[in-house]
Amino acid sequence: MPSLIPGYEYDIFISYRHNDNKYDGWVTEFVSNLAKELEATVKGKVTIYFDQNPQDGMHENHHVDESLAPKLRALVFIPIISKTYCDLHSFAWNNELLAFVKGATCDNIGMQVKLRTGNVSNRVLPIRIHDLEDEDIQLLESTLKTKMRPIDFIFKSAGVNRPLKPADDLRTDSQHAFYRDQINKVANAISEVINAVTLQNKNKETQMPPPPTAAIPVTKSLLPKIAMAAVALLLVMAMVYGSQFVNFSKKETIVDKSIAVLPFVNMSSDPGQEYFSDGMMEEILNQLAKIRDLKVTSRTSSMLYRDSKLPVKAIAEALSVGHILEGSVRKSADKVRITVQLIDAHTDKHLWSETFDTDLKDVFSVQTEISKNIASKLKGILTPMEQKLLEQIPTTNKVAYEYYLKGKLIIHRGDGFPSLKEGVKLFTKAIESDPEFSAVYAERGGLYSLWYFNRMPSWEGKDKLAQQDIAKAEMLNNDVTEIQVKKAFILYQTQGNYNEAIRILEKVTREYPNNAGGFKALYAVQRRMGLFDQAIKNAETALALDPNNVSNLHNSAYLYYAIRKYEVADDMCNRLLALEPRHAQGIQIKFYVLVSWKGTLEEALKSVDNSDSVIQASVKYYKRDFNSLIQMVHQSPKAVHETQTVYTPRALKLAELYFFSGNKKLSKAYADSALVTLTATYKKLANDFRIHSAMAFAEAYAGNFSQAVAYAKSANMLMPIGRDSYSKGPATEIDLAKIYILTGQYDLAIRKIEYMLTKPALLNLTPAFLRIDPMYDPLRKFPAFMKILGTEYKIDLSTARH
Repeated sequence: MPSLIPGYEYDIFISYRHNDNKYDGWVTEFVSNLAKELEATVKGKVTIYFDQNPQDGMHENHHVDESLAPKLRALVFIPIISKTYCDLHSFAWNNELLAFVKGATCDNIGMQVKLRTGNVSNRVLPIRIHDLEDEDIQLLESTLKTKMRPIDFIFKSAGVNRPLKPADDLRTDSQHAFYRDQINKVANAISEVINAVTLQNKNKETQMPPPPTAAIPVTKSLLPKIAMAAVALLLVMAMVYGSQFVNFSKKETIVDKSIAVLPFVNMSSDPGQEYFSDGMMEEILNQLAKIRDLKVTSRTSSMLYRDSKLPVKAIAEALSVGHILEGSVRKSADKVRITVQLIDAHTDKHLWSETFDTDLKDVFSVQTEISKNIASKLKGILTPMEQKLLEQIPTTNKVAYEYYLKGKLIIHRGDGFPSLKEGVKLFTKAIESDPEFSAVYAERGGLYSLWYFNRMPSWEGKDKLAQQDIAKAEMLNNDVTEIQVKKAFILYQTQGNYNEAIRILEKVTREYPNNAGGFKALYAVQRRMGLFDQAIKNAETALALDPNNVSNLHNSAYLYYAIRKYEVADDMCNRLLALEPRHAQGIQIKFYVLVSWKGTLEEALKSVDNSDSVIQASVKYYKRDFNSLIQMVHQSPKAVHETQTVYTPRALKLAELYFFSGNKKLSKAYADSALVTLTATYKKLANDFRIHSAMAFAEAYAGNFSQAVAYAKSANMLMPIGRDSYSKGPATEIDLAKIYILTGQYDLAIRKIEYMLTKPALLNLTPAFLRIDPMYDPLRKFPAFMKILGTEYKIDLSTARH
């Protein structure tokens, strides 16, 4: 039976590697289920070509042009993309996928089909059954000349990479999609293409000029008959085709539901009131973001256009939105005037504008009214739950609300620890003014969590404060998405409860797919669990939703650095530094990326700001200028250098530097001094892996080798790579390798280094750094180590699992 579309042999061609059907007949089952779903989705009999029997199918010795070419005249081509499908030497790739693309590009329809909705679909509809390597995705996208948007049939569970099966719909122990839903998505996508092409063919037929006929003279007696015939024809057409031939002017319009909220203008005479105008803009943006049917650009991206002189259309194009909301705020004592105008960026037409005069305590009602009006103008669908969320009043206390807005502004303009402390003070004042203000507890809890996680000064006990705040926020209002995202972060940062954090965040991102913060939090947790393949996908989603978020770019650069994708990491750094040229961590990560990528300090230093103090110290270390570093440490006001992964008292740093400079006597003296300090700290923080690692190095420089190895191993037991696969676990692994070097156990050190080179890690552990780091100088006499320096190691993204 031929295709539903004239000129085509089949509606669908299924392409796959036969090995993917051998084990359990997955492809056969998929085709059978798809055929059943199509019967309930498409009018008419859909024809499918599927080479079920390899013995009867096409082989390399057959004449492909004569045997397969007619079958490839299909409307839709479905490749079953597995781990082995993207093989340039395979039959399926060369003689099916490439052959279809070549034929479809030249036929009457082309590779792209414009759907009735106005969207565009590719005639190649990939079905992905395994997580793929990056190079396979790049190969597919370059072949199809478009971003790959597959429908995934992948079973989601830690350590598993297999196709989704119908029986998996009955399971409750994983987070995969439902097989039946995915089958329905495939059928709907095929139906859209068939309907679109059918409509195009009908339109072409109605637009064809009538065949030439002999001229018939029209007389008065014929006019009534002609008129009656015309009316009859219109009635018939109306009955057959519906109203589209009766109302010729009526067209189906596709509403663009995307919007950016630009920074509101502070119309108050006091510039210090800018926190309030910014707060109004952010609160309205957050209200709109709760409406799933709208696409709302993030705050950070919109904030780039504060005081911009660009035309509205240019800003909208840069932000990829169809509408812009502009506004101004004038606040005087307790009175507020908010003026807003909604603009269609395509036509520069004002769709709606209004001025609201209100008391400060009623400002939330105004925010709700603005959000509802915008949703109405954009024809956005409001669910009952969304309506409920929009109408919630966070606080009726104007003093608490002002402290809250000031705290948010401090955090957005933050400079690290000082802004964090100031933010905590302002949020605390807001809570004192209104103890029932749930959002403030969540915000303060998030700051306490960061304080604890990053081991900022006086971090002890901040984990308990964070947990208390988020529990209070949940008790007051559990419906708010931002509270749930903060809860997930706090679970991750203060308890290491990755599984519960991911459960919450997957629910948030599923219900609110435009929530960039949810995706950012999700990939932050996934990388710790070793789920790097999933983390990368969610990092890309977060960046797509919030492309100008400096924090997002910074974290993404570190993520790509950890998996050794240096070119991508460098691109993230460049984007970050274009937005904020003096961003210290952006400059530093770019330096480490370039050293690993380009291979030398000199090449890296050509492209970074050499005035950065951290980079200057690193260069001195790698160039063995230990005397300068010793002087810098003596002059430093910091008694302890402390981060997530290290705890280094000044004496321990001096012990290290004197050791490398060759002064073993002073090295031992400072190591003994460090041991006194660390022993006291150890009594308070006996389960802190960082203290164990520090004790290991102090014992090594003091010459107590067996104790050094014991402490390094205990640090590794407290924080194994399975508990944190991103930074802390790898740090204890490589610290153990360094202790092996310092204690003369070179074979063990080389084996550990070789193992770690196959793992993703946020460490300067690459062949480039191994070549220049003085710690590894004792290994350079061993052929096994020199071989490591010349080897390219493939990173395993799938085996590191929590």
